Amino acid sequence: MPPKPAKRRSVTYPTIEAWRQDVLAALQAAREEPVRYDSPAFGPMSDDERRQLNLRHGELHMSFLESGNRSEA
Repeated sequence: MPPKPAKRRSVTYPTIEAWRQDVLAALQAAREEPVRYDSPAFGPMSDDERRQLNLRHGELHMSFLESGNRSEA
């Protein structure tokens, strides 16, 4: 029997400000987190290269977000 598809995970925030604070905390952590190992795909990277790659990766994930206020056209 094939495995069941993963359920979509939904994160809700009580306010936009709560969401904003969470995003800012994640960005701060990304800035301060030390490099633990070289990238298996790209090898050694400078802090700036690593940061840019992580931001592009995050940008990809953000592109999948949908507004909860869609109107049917």
